[in-house]
Amino acid sequence: DCVDVSNLQRQILHFSGDVGREKTQSACEKLNALNPEVELSVSDCRLSAENVAEIISPYDVVVDAVDNADTKYLLNDWCVAMRKPLVHGAVGGFSGNVMTILPESACLRCVFPYESRSASEADDKAILGATAGVAGCLQAAEVVKLVTGAGNLLAGRLLSFDLLAMRFSTVAVARRSDCRAH
Repeated sequence: DCVDVSNLQRQILHFSGDVGREKTQSACEKLNALNPEVELSVSDCRLSAENVAEIISPYDVVVDAVDNADTKYLLNDWCVAMRKPLVHGAVGGFSGNVMTILPESACLRCVFPYESRSASEADDKAILGATAGVAGCLQAAEVVKLVTGAGNLLAGRLLSFDLLAMRFSTVAVARRSDCRAH
């Protein structure tokens, strides 16, 4: 996936001079400049059923920061099958949602079983940079809590936010017995 001018207002690792470059390369360059001690592994490919295991297996936690439903469900299904924690996030316009998926908790398919548009609002809605930033910060906090064991995770709960109304709400979500991912 290449940097597009429409990405610049919400994907803060890319600059105007990066338009047309591979996003992975642009992001890697910026992260190395920010902290040269960080070890980065770059995969310049689309995630698919054929390569998901090879790409994601080495990691302890997976963060869903993708903008299409097919990849969200691929990540969900693979992480559920492999019992790997997944921190899900989806945004569209001024709203978004975040939840953490653990082996024993509800997953994306439990909450959005029919691959509904709600599961990936980013497919057709413009994304405000601030909305992506809020979701990203919430996801980062979930990863820190997962790694450190601190606080209460959003496992079994879906946090939704609406920046126009400045409302945040959390609802309990149950693991479905008929969920095809479990």
